[in-house]
Amino acid sequence: MRSGAYCWGMFVTLSVLAAGASKLGRSTLAPDDVGSDRGARVSTAPAPHLSGESLYQLESTWTTDRGERVHLKDLSGSAEVMAMVFTRCPTLCPTLVHDLKAMDASMRGGTRAGTRYVLVTIDPEHDTPAALREFRARMGLDPRRWTLLGGDDSTTRELAAVLGFAYGRGNGQNYTHSNLVTVLDRGGVIVHQQTGVGSDPARAVTAIEHSLAR
Repeated sequence: MRSGAYCWGMFVTLSVLAAGASKLGRSTLAPDDVGSDRGARVSTAPAPHLSGESLYQLESTWTTDRGERVHLKDLSGSAEVMAMVFTRCPTLCPTLVHDLKAMDASMRGGTRAGTRYVLVTIDPEHDTPAALREFRARMGLDPRRWTLLGGDDSTTRELAAVLGFAYGRGNGQNYTHSNLVTVLDRGGVIVHQQTGVGSDPARAVTAIEHSLAR
């Protein structure tokens, strides 16, 4: 669980990032090329009140693997497990996704029903909506429960900085990156972070259960 000092730091960071932002509200922008409805997760519910510590204060725009342009606050309403990956990652990212799926399968029914997952690419130049769709198919990710997002370089680095996720270009097509998993409550507040979940999924599951019980 994150310390009180961290939460204050998050508040200050998000306050600066949100300065001058327009009125907060749920707004899903028109898709570029959405096609048929395949169970998109974007909500049309009224916007919730967002805490000053909420990651959803960030006003950046993202594109899903279906071509929909969304804001992070469109994810609100469920516990979110967030990770940053890239589709050409040879080992670490696929392993992390498999571990998250195993963690999800181990959850009790009520906890699982209230939990969703969001993967954000760190390689926006390559990971177009088509590339993200291919990754979804390859990893077997249910579109009703898993959101795949791509942004531009600036928004990706902004999100990584707020999360504390470290990454950089490696050799060729590879990136060097951390293996951070972040749990957000229904309003987008970070309630837990850990490195991977393969060896210790229980801590993340407990954080999810506590966030859903509030």
